[in-house]
Amino acid sequence: MGETVKAGPQIHKMTDCTGIITQQKFDINELICPGCVANTYKIKGDQGWDSMEMGTDFEDAAGWDQKKKMFVAQEKSTMMQKVCCGRFREFDMKLWVKKKKSGLQQYQFFRPFKCSIICCCFLFNPQEIQANDASGNNLGKVVHEWNCIGEMCGKRLFRVEDNSATPKYYIERNICCNKNMCAPSCLCPVHNMQILDANKQPTDGYLNGLFPGCNIKSLIGGSLRSTYHLKFPTAASEEDRAVLMAGMFLIEYVHFESQDRDDGIAA
Repeated sequence: MGETVKAGPQIHKMTDCTGIITQQKFDINELICPGCVANTYKIKGDQGWDSMEMGTDFEDAAGWDQKKKMFVAQEKSTMMQKVCCGRFREFDMKLWVKKKKSGLQQYQFFRPFKCSIICCCFLFNPQEIQANDASGNNLGKVVHEWNCIGEMCGKRLFRVEDNSATPKYYIERNICCNKNMCAPSCLCPVHNMQILDANKQPTDGYLNGLFPGCNIKSLIGGSLRSTYHLKFPTAASEEDRAVLMAGMFLIEYVHFESQDRDDGIAA
């Protein structure tokens, strides 16, 4: 899981944060050698911004340049995992305050490699990710919860658990929803995913995948600039919010990391 690092004060500001906006940093090397570059993400506070009715120009709509940076996240994985396992690769992701490695480390997200197999309406080895604080203390994990009927209807659930394996929230992705059919794209810039409570009832939180905008950066980077808005449920604790953030990264890798659709589970 990596070395233990003393947590900085930024970790406690998650409680006062209404949500986060995350954007992948574009790396020109990804165009030269796809899948060989470690993903890096900038994470900023949303300052109350609502992305539900966002237009096609993300940076103007969100006021991205004016938002306060909270974290820099970078994955650490082996070349073999990147090349051979693709979006299912194992990685250790650390979140730093402002600058990676030179700043204070706040969270660690660990995703083990799992070969998910559908057999007789069951899913073996579901995808998961674990969230730790900077000192290595377990905060909880997020697991793909398989439901055969739901999957057939285009609904996929990711169960958000605390450190005692008690379900706290669910992130629901509905790919059959008309609003999500072409999202995120210039035609439909917001791909909406609901956050449900432990009883699978809607909360005031959501996870939106956002089209990065019709601009030069978007045209150059394209799908290599994944962008998300995670609005935390009001009742979520500091630990819950960290685990929900880990869930955002799990969904990013399982569903949006690559445009290739070479397997049934990630389509």
